[in-house]
Amino acid sequence: MSKTSFWINTTKIAISVYIIDQVLKWQLQGINYELMPGVSLIYGENFGIAFGLPVPVWGSILMTLVLLVIGAVAVSKYFDLSKRLNSILVGLVVGGALGNLFDRLIHGFVIDYISIWKWPIFNFADACIVAAAGIILLKSEKLLKQKLK
Repeated sequence: MSKTSFWINTTKIAISVYIIDQVLKWQLQGINYELMPGVSLIYGENFGIAFGLPVPVWGSILMTLVLLVIGAVAVSKYFDLSKRLNSILVGLVVGGALGNLFDRLIHGFVIDYISIWKWPIFNFADACIVAAAGIILLKSEKLLKQKLK
């Protein structure tokens, strides 16, 4: 995969995640439905950042923008842009970040709707960010161990 193909593929994935996230947030507004014991769809408004940590909306917007720029530089510098999986992972993080950024800009909070047991409620964008970032960290640790051998 060329550098251009990497970024085109990443953009397609990010846009897809963003659209799915926004459609789900729109469709699930006001919902309160138990899917199974311990798993519910419950509308919530998160005025903070991860896990509801309190941060002013302008601070969370600024942090998101700074992290997106730092992330883009890091990806360009350290990621193997020939790997399709890397493109997918970056697209998931960017799409999720944009979905939550849009909420903060428009509403002043992030719309959440997934409740699992005692965890703070979250949304599709959050799930994409956490899953992709987790895989990136696991891959990074594996590559680091290989380089240290």
